[in-house]
Amino acid sequence: NMSILDFQKRFDTEEKCHNYFIQLRYPNGFKCPHCGGTSCGEIKTRNLLRCKTCRKQISVTSGTVFHGTHLSLLQIIWAMYLFANDKRGCSAVQIQRNLKVNYDTALYLLQRLRKAMKSRDDKYMLQGIVELDDTYVGTSTHGKKRGRGTEKAKVIVAVSQTEDGKAAYIKMRVVTNLKATTF
Repeated sequence: NMSILDFQKRFDTEEKCHNYFIQLRYPNGFKCPHCGGTSCGEIKTRNLLRCKTCRKQISVTSGTVFHGTHLSLLQIIWAMYLFANDKRGCSAVQIQRNLKVNYDTALYLLQRLRKAMKSRDDKYMLQGIVELDDTYVGTSTHGKKRGRGTEKAKVIVAVSQTEDGKAAYIKMRVVTNLKATTF
């Protein structure tokens, strides 16, 4: 729950963003992905680390969804902030307007963030008491069938509960039909 002013103070330069990514990536100290070396130098002009053992250059974004991007770390972190702090969702137009980037860049940022969220969600397994339900998503087709005969997207929702009955994790999936074999 960081305010926008606190966030702006913490991430106001490319160097601060770079240092933050290093802390996230190497919480127990640097370890080269190529040779396992534990000491590195920095190439500040290019935001790269260089292993002192094998001399390979490593980006703080290598191996992440932002690997190979030419965007600044400042733009990436601000996109993350905007994406995470809007409960209604964040559009590419909103990212474009707030970060002063073109639409394709804003869309790229959002796609990468969504991909990261999906890969993280895939690591969680529902366990304990799991409740299932189905729902329909989409606009109503006026004058047509309702309920199970609708043309809306069919979605299965599964909720894993804690021992005291509170929701722990939710998984949702669009399915082709709502037959018992699908569940």
